Amino acid sequence: MKESIVKNVEKLAKVGTSEKRLISAFTIFKPTKRNWKKYLYILFLCGIPTYLISTSLETVSLFGEALDIIMDVILALFGIIFTGYAFFQALVNDELLLNMLEESNIKKKEK
Repeated sequence: MKESIVKNVEKLAKVGTSEKRLISAFTIFKPTKRNWKKYLYILFLCGIPTYLISTSLETVSLFGEALDIIMDVILALFGIIFTGYAFFQALVNDELLLNMLEESNIKKKEK
């Protein structure tokens, strides 16, 4: 049990350059054979409104309305995320952190 905690803490404490960490974070968005249909679907869904807005005579007002809606959604999501983070910080203690470190090691063994 303590070995798994030590391994997970060492993994978290590995020092790497910020460039490597940034590149590894963006590899999530790289299309693979498994998820290329998802990217095609998203491109299609985003392409239709883009075409309709760009060919409209009221492009500026449509774009402004779309931005208003997007900003409202982003603010709501920010509030939800901030609230969840505050609850997490209130509930976190040493025992919970140890359980989280152990749990990540158990999940890797199951795969």
